[in-house]
Amino acid sequence: MTEDIQNPAEPLDGVVEVAAPKRRRGVTIAAVGGTLALVGLAAGGALAMNALSGGGPQPEDVLPANTLGFAKIDLDPSSGQKISALRLMRKFPALKDQLSGTDDNSDLRRVVFEAAQKEGGLKGLSYDADVAPWIGDRFAMAAVPTADGKGVVPVMLLASTDQAKAKAALAKAATDGAACDVLPDFVRCTEKAEELAALASAPGTKLVDSAGFKGDMKDLGEDGIVSMWLDLGAAVDLAATESSVSAQELDAVKDKIGGGRMYAALRFDGANVEVAGAVRDAKAPAVDASGSTEIGSLPADTIAAVSFNSLGEQVKSAWADVQKALDATSGESDLTGSIQNQFGISLPDDLVGLLGKHTTFTFGGMGSDDMPKIALKTDGDPAVAQKLVNAVSDQGQPLGLVGDGRVVLALDQTYADAVAKGSGLDKNEAFVNAMPDYKNASQAVFVNIAKVIEAFGADIPADMRANLDPLSAFGMTGTQKGGDSDFTIRLTTR
Repeated sequence: MTEDIQNPAEPLDGVVEVAAPKRRRGVTIAAVGGTLALVGLAAGGALAMNALSGGGPQPEDVLPANTLGFAKIDLDPSSGQKISALRLMRKFPALKDQLSGTDDNSDLRRVVFEAAQKEGGLKGLSYDADVAPWIGDRFAMAAVPTADGKGVVPVMLLASTDQAKAKAALAKAATDGAACDVLPDFVRCTEKAEELAALASAPGTKLVDSAGFKGDMKDLGEDGIVSMWLDLGAAVDLAATESSVSAQELDAVKDKIGGGRMYAALRFDGANVEVAGAVRDAKAPAVDASGSTEIGSLPADTIAAVSFNSLGEQVKSAWADVQKALDATSGESDLTGSIQNQFGISLPDDLVGLLGKHTTFTFGGMGSDDMPKIALKTDGDPAVAQKLVNAVSDQGQPLGLVGDGRVVLALDQTYADAVAKGSGLDKNEAFVNAMPDYKNASQAVFVNIAKVIEAFGADIPADMRANLDPLSAFGMTGTQKGGDSDFTIRLTTR
């Protein structure tokens, strides 16, 4: 705990405050807490998340219960996580230079600190002399509402094992005017001394004791390197007070999500990296998309695929917004009418009928005629598909169609037949590694990155290809039940 505040107008007892020229708000915390962005860089540029449920003090222990959201990083993860992370990152040329001099036993805290100094932060400190004697294993950034609820205070937390040594180091650091207090287990910093005073004196429970937060963190499961948590409803309410977006637009957003919370986790697993998360207690969608997709039944050589449940009903439910977006994108005042006239279909009814309950779009590479092998596989209405085939054929572009059991509509008959008959993607190694949860997913996305590079590598700039070459596949799956949803994003390497 911090010492009692005698007079909030005076500097806090035990607070380190460094005078500096007046600077744009946001720059000061960036100077003290630039470490967060650099950890993101060291993690491959991904903004990642995970529950740090290992023992010891946690940042949420010293954050107020009304915290809007936060991200925290374990700077000394389990050896398996750290080794997997470092080995994976060293596969990419763009990151290899950043990690030069590191090995599997490297101290990530030193790596991050030295990277921060290269970027101009934490000047005047030596890691060995000033930081190593007190730095702990966790780092966090949080957003806390101001007292009037009309703004947000960015808060930085850095784990500390020695209060006296931490105070001495902060007194030497060039913090650009930020104010910090040293708690028994954390250094806590804000951009202004008055913000820190308000934070230190705030009554009430801590975030760790908030029922929703506690359950969410428990639900996250396995430890990793980074985590995030966000109160969605509170974030939208705050945005309404300071956003340029209209109140009507924000109300529409709130009406769609209905509040709730989001949390997610980053985990390194051998040659793979995974972000897994969930949304809890949000507004249930108007359309039930439960059940599993049919993505696994595609041909084994599929390069990319997107699969949805209840896409037809979702389009019907959101048709007014879809129509508005189509008109805005095309620049036409009535694109819907033009489509209906050109293809002889009725919108949205025929489109909803065609898409059906199970809808999958697939790409199988380029055909021998240099035409892309693209297909739609659906349990929708074959009559609508035939209507489209007839209209397009009359305009000189034949389409392939198979209507036995499942409708398959493709740019040519050969690929339509292959998709209708094909199977085996669920046995493809790249697919299995990237999509471990595909059997339960109501939405799924798969890209065989290695096959994309093989097919189109000649058109990719050399430096970009060098950083793509280590990748194998990308997979994303999602499930939904009422107002709760879960998602997994997975990137695999060779």
